[in-house]
Amino acid sequence: MIVRTIALATLAMVLFQMPTAEAKTKPKPHDITAKIIGSKELRASSGGNASSNTSRASECLTPQHGGSLVLGSGNVTEVSASGDVLYDGKPLPGRVPEAGDPSSRYNVGWWVRENSKQRICVEIFARTSATERNVFYNAKAVATESYKK
Repeated sequence: MIVRTIALATLAMVLFQMPTAEAKTKPKPHDITAKIIGSKELRASSGGNASSNTSRASECLTPQHGGSLVLGSGNVTEVSASGDVLYDGKPLPGRVPEAGDPSSRYNVGWWVRENSKQRICVEIFARTSATERNVFYNAKAVATESYKK
């Protein structure tokens, strides 16, 4: 009789076993976004004591959490600049978006040189033909990564 009771109790435990705590608390993966900030300050200057040619600096960002970069998320942060005609990665009102390097039409600014899910490259520039006046553009590259957690 005792053996039968123990066997029935064991069978009941197996048949009616509650889900484990691990199964209850394991969250489903969900999308997370993170801002990726470049590791160096980009600096470009032209004119004044600097050369009167176009000065450039660039940095390429890659995913840091095993995900992919969000297309079109390339941008700059921590900007300081001087110059008459600024290109901020977007066209001026009423102008067609730039198809390539905008530095021949603007004094200072930034643009996205490469835009893919695995690599976004941001380039800054400063350009003037006036050697008596300095123009500059300083910034850090930034992009957004999307990944599952």
